[in-house]
Amino acid sequence: MTDDFRTFIGIDPDMHSTGVAAIRDWKGQKPFLLHASCVKAKGAKMGEAVVAMCSEIRNHWVQTIVVRPPPSCVAFAVEGQEMYLGKTKNPRSIMYLAAAAGAALHECVTQYPTAYARFPRPGEWKGQVPKHVCQSRAFTKLGLGHTWKGNKEKDSAYCVPALEHHKYPSIKSGTLNYGDWKHVGDAVALAWWVREQYIHMERQKELRANRV
Repeated sequence: MTDDFRTFIGIDPDMHSTGVAAIRDWKGQKPFLLHASCVKAKGAKMGEAVVAMCSEIRNHWVQTIVVRPPPSCVAFAVEGQEMYLGKTKNPRSIMYLAAAAGAALHECVTQYPTAYARFPRPGEWKGQVPKHVCQSRAFTKLGLGHTWKGNKEKDSAYCVPALEHHKYPSIKSGTLNYGDWKHVGDAVALAWWVREQYIHMERQKELRANRV
């Protein structure tokens, strides 16, 4: 594996199910989904849930990512949180979720200290686009066939890739269930988003260099 390969990581944090995804491309060829997983921490609430998730994220990184780290991880994005006045039912839960997001961000910064890092709010990286639409666009760009699950009218829909089109072994073996894709799909979309942000940044740097 050489530096010609570029890996982009996206993480959608949650106190009970954190989605992790990595996209790889090589010399401008069509990107593909390299890694997709769901970090789970069950049976705890609020502060205990945060501690449990922080521990599980660490274990997941050691067992799954660090043992076989993506070469040349050039950029990653971890979703931050945002308060919506009049819409957030329990502001305290957002505070706890932010702590779990911080744990995920810390792991990425620790493992990839030189990578381009982003910590965007939901509205910053996907705007007002519904979850299933945002995920569908990312899957389509990666060449993954997919179906929708959930209720589109109630904004609870999400995408699940067609397993026969998927290249990642853990999904073929069934370690991810349909419900996990609520989070994993967002992680995939985040990885695609940070890839686009990174490419734009590189182009701007090249343009500035050419002006000198």
